Amino acid sequence: MYSNPYNYDLENRDVVQDIPFWNEAARRYEAGRVLELACGTGRLAIPLARAGFSVAGLDLDAGMLERCRVKLVTEKLGTQDNLTLHQGDMSNFELNQCFDMVFIGFNSVEHLISLQEEIGAFQCANRHLPQGGRFIIDVRLSNLGLLALASDGYPATKLGGLSEYAPGGFGAAGYASRRYFQDDQYHGSHSKNKSGSHVLKEVSDDGRHVYFPREMRLLYMYCGFEVEDVYGDYSFGEFTVSSPRMIFVGRKCRDAGA
Repeated sequence: MYSNPYNYDLENRDVVQDIPFWNEAARRYEAGRVLELACGTGRLAIPLARAGFSVAGLDLDAGMLERCRVKLVTEKLGTQDNLTLHQGDMSNFELNQCFDMVFIGFNSVEHLISLQEEIGAFQCANRHLPQGGRFIIDVRLSNLGLLALASDGYPATKLGGLSEYAPGGFGAAGYASRRYFQDDQYHGSHSKNKSGSHVLKEVSDDGRHVYFPREMRLLYMYCGFEVEDVYGDYSFGEFTVSSPRMIFVGRKCRDAGA
């Protein structure tokens, strides 16, 4: 997915429902300075900068960051000045700056596969926040029924039309098969995009960690945060077992490891 940032933007061009949430979260928690981890091509960081917040974006992939810079050129100078980009691993970074709010948007936390990576990211976020600063994570609430099916692996299913997916890809369709490994809470997949019999793109093992509410609370507590709020959607609705999202707001109450 991330090997071609342009295609990534095409795949996610309709994902806009969370943008107002992050603008409101920054305002609600009085976050003049914001750090987004796994910022990608700037889908969330650029609107935040456009809204007047001072934003830093961190991502591991140089190509994604370059795509963000290309998009930023079309923005007003004020927006460009409000956004700085850094290449780095969200589980192990040091920017020597302090922010009012650090966040990981739209399932990107799932790329933290091992427990060491999870703790590393939480501790890094802690180090870049003052006492009382917020660390916010937005991740899907997994469907246990689908995970049970995926424990045995389920066959390729059609994902829908992807007519703009790649040059020459008109009429293309996406297919994916998935498998869930219960012992590691790891969700692997194999996806293929085809136009007729012609394969446009094939990706194996886009591995993601599957999170559950109790695990998130333990990570926050272990790494120096108290869970201040948990929302279930982008309207700041109450989290329930049927919510589509888990949006945790952690407030720094001590230094990590203290």
